[in-house]
Formats: sequence, structure tokens, C-alpha cells
Amino acid sequence: MSIHERWRPVLEAYCCSSVRDDFRALAHASQETMLKALIATADRVLQNAMNAALAAELEHLPTSPRVAPSDADLSAMFDLVGKKSKPQDRSCVLVSAWIAKGVNVDSCPGIEQALQTLKTDTLPHWGLPQSKGHLLLGLQQHHFQQKAQAAALRNNSEMTEIKSTWSSVRKESSTCTDWKQLRPASISDLRLFHDSKGMRLDGVLAALPTLTVGVLTAIEDDRGNAIQVALYNLPGVSSQDHAENMLPVGRRITLKEPFMKIMTDGRRGIRMDNPADVVLHGKGGQATESMESLKRAGNDSFKAKDYEAAILRWEEALAHAEAGPVQMLMSNRAQARLAGGINSSSAAEAVRDAAAAIILRPDSQKSWLRLTQGFRSCEMSAAAAQAERCMQQVLGHAVADPDQASDWVGAKEADAIMHSLLVAAPVSAQPLQTEGGDAQTLKEEGNTHYQVGQFDEAISKYTAGLLTASGQAVAQILSNLSAASLKLHRSQDAVAYAAAALRCSDGGSQVFDKLVYRLGMGLQQLACYASAGTVLAWTSAPEVQRLASKLPTCR
Repeated sequence: MSIHERWRPVLEAYCCSSVRDDFRALAHASQETMLKALIATADRVLQNAMNAALAAELEHLPTSPRVAPSDADLSAMFDLVGKKSKPQDRSCVLVSAWIAKGVNVDSCPGIEQALQTLKTDTLPHWGLPQSKGHLLLGLQQHHFQQKAQAAALRNNSEMTEIKSTWSSVRKESSTCTDWKQLRPASISDLRLFHDSKGMRLDGVLAALPTLTVGVLTAIEDDRGNAIQVALYNLPGVSSQDHAENMLPVGRRITLKEPFMKIMTDGRRGIRMDNPADVVLHGKGGQATESMESLKRAGNDSFKAKDYEAAILRWEEALAHAEAGPVQMLMSNRAQARLAGGINSSSAAEAVRDAAAAIILRPDSQKSWLRLTQGFRSCEMSAAAAQAERCMQQVLGHAVADPDQASDWVGAKEADAIMHSLLVAAPVSAQPLQTEGGDAQTLKEEGNTHYQVGQFDEAISKYTAGLLTASGQAVAQILSNLSAASLKLHRSQDAVAYAAAALRCSDGGSQVFDKLVYRLGMGLQQLACYASAGTVLAWTSAPEVQRLASKLPTCR
């Protein structure tokens, strides 16, 4: 009988009936994992009881409180406390399980206290869901206790901090599932000791973060349920202050294929070991990283060939408040093009602007409506219908035919339309003239022109706003996203990001050539050779022309 099999009677004897039912419903491998978690909890309770017993005995040692006890003192103390222990009942399944692990139950300090705690307190509640209020109160108490201990460590150089996760129970590995293919889930949809393949959990951070080996916090889903979350290996979290700055209460977070387990404290929780499986959105209630710092973090990940992590950091940068005016400028310019006397050229430009605005902010209803209107103005009814279906999906409205609600960039009809629009009117490679002012001010000036029917002037102001520092930072991030998408062979994403970057780029030759190359490469990967050839002809840059020379000849 394996050690794990010896712990199954412990679970059956002392744990709640609902937890026993969860255990029986698991596959054998997952049952083994659940028993590992049970052993980790029991070991932690025993270790705490041993520490308490030894600490009590330590007070009676004839040594100065300022002098640490010697190894001989500690060994003698351990033997003395062990001799005070009583022989344990071998018929107790918990005692038998510990014996199987090699624990000398008859001379183990604190064994009686550990048995009592496990039988009457820990195991009857082990693995049960907690109410949100009870969970958050416990995490708050833990947060302040840890901060007090950290302060004591700083003030006492003789104290030693020992960090341990106490557990080897974790998700085996991150999968290669594309984020866009993940379906939303709630906490109630998660199953114990399952990787939740194909699912993502969206919510807000609901507790003050506590830094230990990883970061302990809580997530509240859109249904109001909450669960503790342990986040490991997060880049940039090297202190408690960094943790509180990056993970403020109220900040939105998405977890890819979350792994729900039972933590060593006996409560259910989610453990995330791969930072690429964690996306932090916006800024919550406190200031955190700037758009520029997020861009640099993405650059560092890209250089390290961690393309998934790079994409996550750059997408977070695009969600930053600093990028907000850029998205609105793009969307407003689309509307001004549509309002200023519609013709095929202005409608095509409006479609490109609206599509770029959607890439920056997919939940913008105005941008979706302008995209749909632009398609209709181009007499592209199939694309307009496809855009409407995608808008319904993205904005959370009912979709009549879910099979038709795919991303419009990936739809067959829209692919052909997108490619024809991309090559209809090349963007100038000549640097554009900029105006004074910031993006927000220029957007407001453009709005003023629009309201009085001066659409050409409005377009000019919106364009100038896109050429400000924040606009060019967004263009660089979009260009970087295109490069990372090419590395991962996400060709449609690469095309979309490069096309969007061209809408707000200042037209400088080096930037223009780089974007044309990435756009052409994406089209080539999609086997759209004719479109790729047309795009690559926009510039005579040697690298671009080398790519063009490798395109299959269209007959």
C-alpha cells in the first residue's frame, strides 16, 4: 500500500461528505494529487505544533535571551519534549498514516496537539468553499501579520526569514491554447485539481496582496464569488510595496486555465505558477506601471524570446489610460471620414481607422458601429453583417448563430475585404507634420470642428493627435505586437497589429519600412500572395524587396 493510499482513510474518516464526494469523482491521478494536498496540510499542522512545543520548552533553557541556543541545547530539548509525549493509538488512521511516512509518533513533540487540531478543526473544514466575507477577513489578518513579521525581521538582524511554499501540488505545465480561444468561466465552474483547459477566469482583485514566496491575494468573479489566489514568479514583484503597487484591490485580472487546489491552510484556492497565464488589466484603484515601463517590460521579454509574455505586457500597455485618447482619436477620425461626404475612398479609410480603434479597445461600441457603417458605405453588406455579429459577441449581447460569431479579422469574407482595403490606398512613407499640443487637447479641438461640420479640419486635428508622443508610443507597441505574433505564427494578429500601427505612425521611412515588412510577412504566412506583393511594393527597402522576391509567382 502506497503512502498516498494510507491517507485515503484519513480523508474518508475526518473530511466533510461533500469533499469526499469531490474526491470520489476524480480520476485516479487527480485523487493522488488531492491526497498530496491533504498530506501537505497535515504536515503543516504537525510542524506548527512541534514549533509551539519546542518554543514553550525553549523558555525554560538556562541561556541568555540574547544568545541563541546551541545545537546541543536544541537536541536535548527535542529529546526532552519527545519523552513527554504519550504512546499513540495505532488504530487511529491518522496515526497510521504518519507512521507510514516515517514519523515517530510516540516521541514527536506536539503530536497530541496536532492530532486534536486536525481531528476537530482542520480536517472537518478542509477543502470546503468559504464565504467571501470570511475569506477576505482571513486574508486581511494574514496580510497584516506578514507585514508585522517583515518589520520585525528588518529590525532584528539576528532573525532569519524562511520562505517555503509547503507544496508540490501545482499545474503540470502551461498549455499552448490561444487566449482568444478560451471561454469565460466563473469560480463555480472550476473543479478541484483540474487545469480548467480551454477556460479563463475574469474578475477583480479583492484582497490586499501578501508577498511570501509568491503573492497571495483573492479574485472576485463577475457573479460575486471569491477565492484566494497564489501568484508565483510575477516579474517586477520583489517587495511588499511592489506587490501592493502592482496588485491593488479593484484591478481587473484574467487567469488562463486556472488550477484550483486545496491550499496547505485547508482552504480552496487557485495556484498560478506561469506569469504568462496571468493578465492584469488597467490600473485598478492605484497608480502602477506607466505605459512606457510596460512597453519596456515587453521588449525585455521579446529579447529573451518569451513571446507570450511580451504580448501580454504590450497588450496591458495598450489598455493603459495613456493609450485612451489614441483609441478615441482613431475612432473619431473614422466618424469624421464618414460624415464628410462619403465616397469609396473615404469609406475605406474610415473602415481602416475603425478597425484599428477596435484593435486598441475591442469593447468600444462606437468603433464597431463606425466599422459597420463603413462597410455598408463600401457596399460590402457581408462584411457589415459579420462585423455586427462580432460586435454582439464582444459586447456581450445575444448572438443568433454562435457559429457565425467568430473574430471578423479571421472570417473568410472579412479576410478578403481586409486585404483589398489594405492595398487600396498606401500610407505615405513621408514624415507627416505635427502640431503643438497633446493628444487629449487635439482630440477636443477636432471634436469642436466636427460639431460645426468642419470635417476636414476635424480629421486634421485627429491626425495631429495621433502623431503626438503617446500616439507614437502606441504605434511602436502595435508594431512590436505584430513582430511577436509573427514569431508565434499568429498571422492574422500580425496583419491586424501592423495595419493598425500604420494608421497612427508618423510615416518616418524606417518605421514605415518595418511595418510594411511585417504586414507583408503576415499576408505571406496567410498565403495571400497577391496582397502581400502589392503591400511589399509600397517601399523599395532592400529587406522588404528580398521578402517580395521570395513570394510565389501568381499565374
